[in-house]
Amino acid sequence: MKIYKIKNKEGKFSSGGLYADFVQKGKAWHGLDRIKLHLGVIEREGYSKVTEKYKGCEIVEYEMVEKRAIDLVKFYKERKK
Repeated sequence: MKIYKIKNKEGKFSSGGLYADFVQKGKAWHGLDRIKLHLGVIEREGYSKVTEKYKGCEIVEYEMVEKRAIDLVKFYKERKK
């Protein structure tokens, strides 16, 4: 599975949403189509400065790799230890 983030020149990531800011971890989108929707929402709400807000940014693709699986019930029971 792939996820995508928008990264600025300082290495921070978009928080997503209408009033997106750049933060340490940021939002992960589960498809490039979702990033297109995000940009469209900003543009439709009158924030046509998408190209200014995200100038110098890049879309980073991450490949998710399953490392291990944990039994959920066991994890739940042991969570307070």
